Amino acid sequence: MALRSSIGWLDFGEEDQRRAREYLAQFKGDNTLDELGFGIIRDALADLFFPGTNTIMTRTRYLVFIPALCMAVEREKLAGRNAERRLKELEDELRKVLSREEPTGVIGERAKESLSRYPSSIYWNSLRRLGVFLRPHWGLGYYLSHLAEFHKAMEAEKDDDGLSHLSNPEWRNWDKPLCDLLNDGQSFVTSKGEIPPSLGFALTRQEARYLQAKYKALAQKDGRPSLLSYLLENLPAESFTYPWEVPYPPALAQHVHHARCFSMLTRGATLQYFQLLQEERQVQGIDDATCDYTDVFARWWEATRDDLIGWNVDEFLNLHGVQTAIRRNDRTFIKSWHGVNVKVANALEMWGNQDSRTLIRQRERVARPHKARLHHAEYLQRWKPFSSSDLANIARDSNRVRYALDYRGWIGSIFVQDIMARL
Repeated sequence: MALRSSIGWLDFGEEDQRRAREYLAQFKGDNTLDELGFGIIRDALADLFFPGTNTIMTRTRYLVFIPALCMAVEREKLAGRNAERRLKELEDELRKVLSREEPTGVIGERAKESLSRYPSSIYWNSLRRLGVFLRPHWGLGYYLSHLAEFHKAMEAEKDDDGLSHLSNPEWRNWDKPLCDLLNDGQSFVTSKGEIPPSLGFALTRQEARYLQAKYKALAQKDGRPSLLSYLLENLPAESFTYPWEVPYPPALAQHVHHARCFSMLTRGATLQYFQLLQEERQVQGIDDATCDYTDVFARWWEATRDDLIGWNVDEFLNLHGVQTAIRRNDRTFIKSWHGVNVKVANALEMWGNQDSRTLIRQRERVARPHKARLHHAEYLQRWKPFSSSDLANIARDSNRVRYALDYRGWIGSIFVQDIMARL
């Protein structure tokens, strides 16, 4: 039998694409960096604390803006490519209007029409998760492509008696309370396809109450409170960065404790990994050391020593939400690197410990098998060490010394402040 070759591509679903884009977006900030491949564990905990969020969101009111724009597209009875084109036009106009009022947080303010990912796709999963959009398995593209069927179902038909009626009066895409809120003129609304000339991120009181209720309903549906739903019931509009900086429900006490310890461990391991990269760059003649990580590591070791000695790693690895996220080598590396760290007498001994360094080298090969910097000169050369000033800034911030992961705490803080400020 003759063999034939062919060229093709993998067509991932919208959910897979969303995850891939969020993964790439992680590399924009220090507290979301996933150098050693623990992003899935981090995200599993972040989903428990702040469901319906992701790392590239900016402000809460997009959860109202996007449904309003989609409803405007529906009113114009567009579908498929025409609907996609019109939604993009409306989002571009929204960006222009918001940029006049808001100094930060406007998605696409710099990229403008060349923006690769619009707010609708950034917030779509959250709209589904919260039940604002009523079809939980429909991606944005699928929704726009099937609007023709929606329009047909909503058309008035004549029955045998000549009376008009809707062929499917119960078919709706959006949560009725939000539709009522928008239709009553109490919120952001497009009129004849136009966006109001003055618009900002401040929620109306009705919008805030609506979103508070949606997060409460999501917690009831999940059978447990999230940190977000709990804070929306109990906290004034105050900022925070990490989940352990604010009150949390008793049901999440274990998760918050272990998330904090895991964030500590990840910071220490990552600092040691950076040192190995810098040493390897020197060996290969790529550059001389640009900064010394030793002092920051010593500060980290002293600041986290007591917490990590008392940390029950086995309990963490078997925790609900974490256990299902554990992948190849996770359990081995976390237990082994933690075990070495609690046995050494001081930071200097851990810094040069050959067992911990070997564990990190092995971990990198698992986390990035084809792009391991310690084994591929091309990727080692691309890596950019911290500058001395960046490292000095970390050393001055006790939280950045201790913690590598914030579990989307910053976006959770924005959501809480945006909603509670109007209640």
